[in-house]
Amino acid sequence: MGKSQQQRFIVTCPKGIAPFLQAEIESLGYKALQRGHAAIELVGETDALYRLNLWLRCAHRVLLFVASGVASTAADLYRWAVNLPWEDHILPSRVVTVTASVQNDSIRNSLYACQKLKDAIADRLRNRLGQRPNSDGRREGVVIFLYWRNEHVSVYVDTSGIPLSKRGYRKNPAHAPLSETLAAAILYATKWRFPEALVLPMCGSGTLAIEAAFLAQNIPPSLHRTRFAFMQWRGYQPECWDNERERARATISGATSAILACDNDAAAIEAAKENARAALVEQAITFFHCDYQHLPLPAPPATVIVNPPYGVRIGEEQSIPLLYKQLGDWFKHACTGMRGFVLTTLENAKHIGLRPRRRHLFFNADIECRLLEFELYSGSKPSRSGDGVG
Repeated sequence: MGKSQQQRFIVTCPKGIAPFLQAEIESLGYKALQRGHAAIELVGETDALYRLNLWLRCAHRVLLFVASGVASTAADLYRWAVNLPWEDHILPSRVVTVTASVQNDSIRNSLYACQKLKDAIADRLRNRLGQRPNSDGRREGVVIFLYWRNEHVSVYVDTSGIPLSKRGYRKNPAHAPLSETLAAAILYATKWRFPEALVLPMCGSGTLAIEAAFLAQNIPPSLHRTRFAFMQWRGYQPECWDNERERARATISGATSAILACDNDAAAIEAAKENARAALVEQAITFFHCDYQHLPLPAPPATVIVNPPYGVRIGEEQSIPLLYKQLGDWFKHACTGMRGFVLTTLENAKHIGLRPRRRHLFFNADIECRLLEFELYSGSKPSRSGDGVG
């Protein structure tokens, strides 16, 4: 496929992150045609898949549209799919993985739908090219995604394979780490920008700090990733991918930024340092093993982002109200002139003792949360109540 050919893409993301993903896509020069709860549709030249996979911080997968049609049963799916030009996308020597999202009354198990699509692809390639591809579920070859709702069916080439959230730097996850995509979306939501100082109490395994360092230095999140599913796709153009990475390297600033991260758990700090080394940004972050109340703070303006425990583990419930009250007191007395953000549940938020200016809805794994924004004034000046998700 030539570079100039227009293609349709679907970029997926976790719930709550789509507005930030849309802003990212548009910053790369593409127009979002449609935004769903967990996906953005756009049109671009074929080589857009390289730029999207390289630069998107909030995305899970970049899907290249192949075809859509109508199928009520698995037999219908096979008859439709066996007539698609899979030889344009798959070399028979490649391994093929099929994944699916299926809601169809005739299908009890999505694995059955995957198998029928695999059969159609294999039979098409055998009939056209004389060879059937092998298949497995490890996403190490060409990855095909099936989206089936009632009788409407679409198929895509998953150009990412392993989700883009798997940056590769998390060597030590510590306890309950934020996903990389959620960390990036939180940073976008705060509107923090280098060279303003960023303070990260309770930093855990360092995901927020590392994603902030990427942003500060304009490092593409997938720059050092070596495996993408598009590398097994028949239309892969290695020179386009190499050129995209070289252009990206030329824009990296290398500037050191005032990112301060602390945790009172020594193991968490060691994990964060290990992960920052793996991400090649350790020099951009200053780590402290201390309680957040003893963290040496920069002069304002600065942005403070806290992801405290939510109290979902057994034995934490009684300590949570005091923890959040102390955090609110620290905000009021130590962080004057800064902007404070707390990611937590609505139940926990009431213990902070401050009125948020704005709220953003996010999901940390399957936990519904709010990123609460506080303007931290001296004296008794109240924060404004603001818009946002309740």
